[in-house]
Amino acid sequence: MSPIVIIVAVLATIAFFIAIRTVPVSEPATHGGEPDLAPLTWKPKAQRWSQTVVFRGGTLEVCLDGNETGPSAEAMGAWLDLRQRLQDQWDSVVDYVIRETARVGVQSYEPDEFAATSVDVCPEDPFDGGDIVFWFTIASELGTVFYVPLRDGRPLLLHRDS
Repeated sequence: MSPIVIIVAVLATIAFFIAIRTVPVSEPATHGGEPDLAPLTWKPKAQRWSQTVVFRGGTLEVCLDGNETGPSAEAMGAWLDLRQRLQDQWDSVVDYVIRETARVGVQSYEPDEFAATSVDVCPEDPFDGGDIVFWFTIASELGTVFYVPLRDGRPLLLHRDS
């Protein structure tokens, strides 16, 4: 093979790899290599990014701080950290609610009555003091939604949102 053919082949290969790296991606970057994660989508009305994940046999909507260009770095970092301990944080929310409702004599709940519906990851715009907020239902409280904000992984309060 002549040196010119080899040089042309090498240059064509280099051009090919450069072209691949410069093609814009039309969807926002996600960590969607995992089968339980849906792509991140922008929700203009809520001004939040949303991702649906499989959690405890159901789906859980995760909402992230950000703007139309993408989730904030703080929210994305907090979500990536939370994903590693999502089950543990949910268990701490359930334990907190059971303990608090028993303490004030409201009602006694069982852990299997709880169903998480969404999680807000909002380090830039804390909700009721929490940078993470779990929204959930309790089977024996039909039609009622509850939330517990967490700060630094600790539950702050229980709110019944009728």
